[in-house]
Amino acid sequence: MRLKDKVAIITGASRGIGKAIAFAFAREGANVVVTGFRSPADDAAKAIKDFGVESLSFQLDVRDSKMIDKMISQVLKEFKKINILVNNAGAFIVARVIEMTESEWDYVMDVNAKGVFLCSKAVAKVMISQNMGGKIINISSTAGLVGHKYYSAYCSSKRAILAFTECLAEELAPYRINVNAICPGDVETDMLTEEIRKVAELRSVPEEQVREEKLRSIPLHKFAKPEDIASLAVFLASDESNHITGETIKVAGGK
Repeated sequence: MRLKDKVAIITGASRGIGKAIAFAFAREGANVVVTGFRSPADDAAKAIKDFGVESLSFQLDVRDSKMIDKMISQVLKEFKKINILVNNAGAFIVARVIEMTESEWDYVMDVNAKGVFLCSKAVAKVMISQNMGGKIINISSTAGLVGHKYYSAYCSSKRAILAFTECLAEELAPYRINVNAICPGDVETDMLTEEIRKVAELRSVPEEQVREEKLRSIPLHKFAKPEDIASLAVFLASDESNHITGETIKVAGGK
């Protein structure tokens, strides 16, 4: 087991990519802390325990530093340490710039960029004090590498994560804390289904047309599964990646 007895926090783990990462970590022996935005990720936590490890579940708004500090305090009370942080919680909006509201822009930027900053800051302090090294994995997106019309807020927030990853990696390197980013392409999740629906509505075209256009743009001609992202997250969280930091890795089927 590559993560035996490690303690990992995964934000936005009630579904999709975050849930897949939580399960993958548990299979590798990690005790996993999962969070959800609108409610605690209780179902995920219950399922994680079936792997023979421990799990805690919290309701967490990653924009709220007080909620983050409270969660971390409870995690340390239960497990005495934190070894891994996966910043997965995210939000998106599909809208033309001239029609987007200020509050919509702020929401996406706050969840995707500010949330990564706040969670990383809080956990990094713990990791430094522990003097045991650590792993921080930020879930960005291929949308952070190339701009797309209607995705200005999302692309901007995900690109901010990449710059932050590089900066934080340099700052934490002396403490043996590795910081890396994963850039998934299109992943078969509820979020992708909602994205396709909104794009189709915005363009006044059938949803199936948008879906087929996306598939044609991927050399492997298929969407990733959440487990594809989870496999890379396990590697980055394990000792196998100890000499990798400040990197951005795509999981996008060749796109």
